[in-house]
Order: sequence, then C-alpha cells, then structure tokens
Amino acid sequence: MHYPYQFWYRDKIWKLVSIPRPEGNEPYITLESMNLEKNSSWIIHTIIIKGEKKKFSLGRGHDSDLRINDISVSRLHATLEYKNGEFYLEDQKSKFGTLIHIWEDIPININEHTTL
Repeated sequence: MHYPYQFWYRDKIWKLVSIPRPEGNEPYITLESMNLEKNSSWIIHTIIIKGEKKKFSLGRGHDSDLRINDISVSRLHATLEYKNGEFYLEDQKSKFGTLIHIWEDIPININEHTTL
C-alpha cells in the first residue's frame, strides 16, 4: 500500500517524508514524480542552477537531462528553463501533455498562454 507523504490531522499538516532544501544560495526547483501505478517508486528530482546551463530537457529519452522512465512520458516531453529569476516549464508537443499540480489559485485567461 502506498502511504501519503503528508496528511491533515487535528488542523495540522504532518509530513511522513522530509525533503531538505539544498545548501547554498543557488536557485533550485524540486519536482515530484506522481506515478500512481502499483509497485512503482515515488521519485523526487531537484534541479539546482549552477554555472551557465539554464535550460533542461525532461523526458523518457536517453539524452534527456532529467530522465523519466514512464511509458506515458514522451522521449522529449518538456523543457524547464530558468530565466529572469523564474522557472518556465514548456511542453514539447508531447502525446499526453504536461500536467502540473498547482498549490495556489492562479488566474487563467483562455486567450493567452499561462506561465507559472
């Protein structure tokens, strides 16, 4: 049985898994693999921006910077770019699209691209 990594109890969030922040002042982003299949692993990816590289490829392909071994993920599924102090995730015309779990409400205009 899979256990949640956090849960609500008596108006408080309790964490079963603690994910420490990386040391240093470099910008970083933590991505969680949300695979819901039986007998699969829960995977956390942390990308730390160091040096000149600011754009990373995500996908199932062997040449991806962040490799995600899941049949529903395209070989080149998405790119993640750090620019102007923010992270930008862009789907690369993947077959099933790129889904994100948003923790807060954001306004969406159906006539424009939305960036988080």
